[in-house]
Amino acid sequence: LEFRRVLFRSEGQRCCHSSLSLLFSNLGEYEKAIEHQQEALKICVATGNREGEILSNESLSTIYYLFGQFDQSVLYQEKVRELSKAAGDRKKEGTAFSNLGTIHHAQKKLEKAAEYQEMSLAIFEEIGDKHGVALSCDNLGSIYFDLGQHQKSILYHQRALGLCKDISASKGQVRCYKNLRSE
Repeated sequence: LEFRRVLFRSEGQRCCHSSLSLLFSNLGEYEKAIEHQQEALKICVATGNREGEILSNESLSTIYYLFGQFDQSVLYQEKVRELSKAAGDRKKEGTAFSNLGTIHHAQKKLEKAAEYQEMSLAIFEEIGDKHGVALSCDNLGSIYFDLGQHQKSILYHQRALGLCKDISASKGQVRCYKNLRSE
């Protein structure tokens, strides 16, 4: 019973730190956001909460990305990928690869970004996640556009658009149309 109380108290503290982190991140106070999310991560590690550990690492990666600290963002996203793979969560692993591609794209490391998006695409195709496939294709289309490979870019954006139509993802369709219009 005491163990449950401690665990419940820890989970409550983790939730509070995560909420504060989100709040500070939304306010643009990234240092405070990082501080609170790192506290949440410590609690997850101490209590063996693997799902929370993945989410905290993912949040830290996002905050560092927004803060413009891409190397730190990559480190936390790599941890998400490793933990997701160890947990056998292919969807999360695919999302981590996609996020790594996005981070590298923002740094103009286009070849590396394409590599990560291709890995993401392969996982999403393997597990039959049409939303993930559409997102990876759209990301690849943008990367190939920036690489000057416009025909390849169009093919990926068209594939993404078709999938977005299939799954009735209206926001995805709008994004794809915008990307195709810029071709």
